[in-house]
Amino acid sequence: MFRIFGYYLIKATYEQARRKEEAQKTAIQERFSKEEAIWTARQLQRFNETLEQSVKLRTKELEEAKNTAEQKAREAESKRQELEKLYNVTLGREVKMGELKGKIKELEEKLKGENK
Repeated sequence: MFRIFGYYLIKATYEQARRKEEAQKTAIQERFSKEEAIWTARQLQRFNETLEQSVKLRTKELEEAKNTAEQKAREAESKRQELEKLYNVTLGREVKMGELKGKIKELEEKLKGENK
């Protein structure tokens, strides 16, 4: 009878030790999971901050490029207007010269007609 009692006592002690060990494993796993979650959250925060800095830098670069492009577009438009004015002046001069050549020819013919 003491053997049976001893057997059950050993079995109960073993079960209790096994449950305690499982509880400790579970606690360790939960702690590890929490620490891993905290580490992951911190890493994500760092990545997010790095990404935000990269976006700000790129936005600044693009803004500067846009301003440069707009300035060059204004300069090109100004030069185009200058060239257009020069073209119109030159064209007007050529038309006027054509008219004057026609009048000169007409006057020369008139003079020739009077001299005859």
